[in-house]
Amino acid sequence: MKSTNKTNPSGSSKNLMTLKDYYKNSPVFSRRIFIAEICKRCGITVRTAHNWITGKIKPQKQDHYLILSEITGIAPEKLFES
Repeated sequence: MKSTNKTNPSGSSKNLMTLKDYYKNSPVFSRRIFIAEICKRCGITVRTAHNWITGKIKPQKQDHYLILSEITGIAPEKLFES
């Protein structure tokens, strides 16, 4: 399942979001789909995906940053900014 969404859920292209903001601003019904896509494409568990989203841990592999960026439309270096 490849996402074609290249903008953040709020529709604002001026203020890019972090991964956490992207998740929080997504409709509740699409959050499971979002997490499932991260898990499938990165080969990680749901727990790891939640830990990434909440900022408890960050991906160890550069490929994971690129996948998250592709899914969300957020630049890799902006995914975890505070």
